[in-house]
Amino acid sequence: MPFSHSSQISTIVGFAETLKPASVLDVGTGTGGLLEVLAPKVEQAIGVDQSREMLALARANLARAGIDRPEIRTVLSPAWTTDWMSEEGRNKLRDYGIAPPLASS
Repeated sequence: MPFSHSSQISTIVGFAETLKPASVLDVGTGTGGLLEVLAPKVEQAIGVDQSREMLALARANLARAGIDRPEIRTVLSPAWTTDWMSEEGRNKLRDYGIAPPLASS
């Protein structure tokens, strides 16, 4: 199996075979190892991750395995916010003549 935690995967696959869900959602899908195992057992397999690089690997790995049905999505949660900007970043914007967004309280 491509996923390194084979006993955990066996347990998850066992649940899928017993419960027979129509779809699965793999949150933090990474390279798609879990989807590679589950996708043939369900009608819809969705993988989400914050890393576009990891999702590119997941798409490639799944395609190489002949699995073309999974839906792979980038999800930023929470969505990026200007509240995450450092004071240094705000100052650099000012230095370039750009008014930085105001921080929430």
